[in-house]
Amino acid sequence: MKKILALAFTMIIVVQVSLAQTAYTEKRELSGFSKVSFAVSGEVRMR
Repeated sequence: MKKILALAFTMIIVVQVSLAQTAYTEKRELSGFSKVSFAVSGEVRMR
C-alpha cells in the first residue's frame, strides 16, 4: 500500500512540474508600440 501511495504522489508531482514548464507565447500586433518599462528587474525577448 505504501508503494502505491508513494508512486501516486510521485506521479502527481511529475505531472505538476511538467505542466508548470510548458512554454506560452503570445503574439500581438501593436503598431504604435515603442517602449517597455518594468517596475522590477526582468527579461524581455522581442522578436
